[in-house]
Amino acid sequence: LEWAVVSCGHFRSQTQAQDGEVQFATWEDILRKRASGESVQILWTQIKSPQRALEKLVRCYGYDASKLTDCCRESIYFRHPKDMVCCLEAILADKHIRVTRIKNRMDPDSDAFYSGGFRNVLLNLRIDSDETRRFGV
Repeated sequence: LEWAVVSCGHFRSQTQAQDGEVQFATWEDILRKRASGESVQILWTQIKSPQRALEKLVRCYGYDASKLTDCCRESIYFRHPKDMVCCLEAILADKHIRVTRIKNRMDPDSDAFYSGGFRNVLLNLRIDSDETRRFGV
């Protein structure tokens, strides 16, 4: 959440007032709406299902579980590229984060056909803290 706060990042949210329509809101906006009594739900991304993880292990990774990525995932959305750059800088500066891969689909040389025309920057990262080491993850 800190990365989104420092970079004007938005999360997918749903409010009762919008009849279930998906909206995008900053964390500050979400907290402000909740404080005023408005019901706001963040639409967090689901974790990868065990069935999908096993499918990837068998079909793509030759049963090598070390290659399995993005079991837990989330998206932060930005109105302006400069805000995305600010978020990326915050992530790279975070002492508990190890970026293991960056897939830049914003690159003009990236073929948007394979992403259905969607442009994004995908990061695979690992949390490296005392707590994650204690739990062996």
